[in-house]
Amino acid sequence: MMWVAKILAMFVVLVMLSYMVRHFIFAMSRLFRHQRMNYTDLSGFHLPSITVLIPMHNEEAVAPDVIEALLEADYPHDPELFEIIPINDHSDDRTGDILDEYAKKYPFIKAELWRGSSEECGTVWSCDRRSSSWRFPRSI
Repeated sequence: MMWVAKILAMFVVLVMLSYMVRHFIFAMSRLFRHQRMNYTDLSGFHLPSITVLIPMHNEEAVAPDVIEALLEADYPHDPELFEIIPINDHSDDRTGDILDEYAKKYPFIKAELWRGSSEECGTVWSCDRRSSSWRFPRSI
């Protein structure tokens, strides 16, 4: 009966060694061999469109950093797929000017001026994507 246990143990060790060698080969080929094409290159792959809303009130010091961080995102800067809408909430500093500069420089950035009360900015938004136009709510 002892020899059955030894044979079973040897079998388990051989299986474990074969899996170890297999995973080592997979890891080395993943690290050093040419990889297949990215799945986004396949026909019919569709990236969703993304809109980022950024309400800003007196954010002159951080507005460029926030927008630059979004510009560094690994997402296509196509106006059909990626849209940044910084919202100027009646700022007293140069926030509006900074947002307008970025809007002139990049076609997918659309700087907006909030026309409602300050308490509503960024929390009350409605959009009608069928007509591709944004509507600011007047008042609640």
